[in-house]
Amino acid sequence: MAATNRKRPTHQLPCTSCRSAITRHSVRASFHHEVPVEDDGATIGYIETDYEVVQCNGCGQPSFRSFWYASNTPPEYFKLPPDHEQLYPPRLADRRRRDDIRLPESIQLAYFETHKALCSGSNVLTIIGMRAILEAVCRHQGVRKGLLWSKVDKLVEKGVLSRKGANVLHGVRSLGNDAAHEVKPADQPKLLAAMDTIENLLESVYLIAGDHRKLLPPKRYRKKKK
Repeated sequence: MAATNRKRPTHQLPCTSCRSAITRHSVRASFHHEVPVEDDGATIGYIETDYEVVQCNGCGQPSFRSFWYASNTPPEYFKLPPDHEQLYPPRLADRRRRDDIRLPESIQLAYFETHKALCSGSNVLTIIGMRAILEAVCRHQGVRKGLLWSKVDKLVEKGVLSRKGANVLHGVRSLGNDAAHEVKPADQPKLLAAMDTIENLLESVYLIAGDHRKLLPPKRYRKKKK
């Protein structure tokens, strides 16, 4: 069966570097691949995949896209579910990595890998990663003994967290327990809300509290108190 040319010259995709959530990407190179589907030795169709090098029309950042579909897919195949498309580097709209927060090396590694898992659709690994970040923050703040729920409460006692923030993090901890012990994934809305909570924690501890001195002007430029 001959390949059906269904390619478009541009796609609306999340960009890895633009601040806009979705930008127009032009296809710079492409390759079309077909795998026959057989029934009793006869070919009844094809699974077709477009592999594309795409480039953001805004910032010029290149990336990679693949999209698969069946040969009998109707012309409006671009409306197929998101699981037909893969992007590399993995990314989600409105979910840029927080590179503005200066994190300790071990926490940064855990956060970067967890963010990548989230964008890749690896839900179980994402939740386990969030729990690891929470453990690492507690350890870095000098809270090392006890179960995780008690460590989070001790962060409140140390003034690192508010009680309201701790209650939200207990929800993340609970999701982490389900993922680690029961291999139970969470749906994407819960994952996104949990990542918001983790990023808020990192911001409050390491950006707001940790870097506030760096936001002040040098001593020679500060006004003297009268």
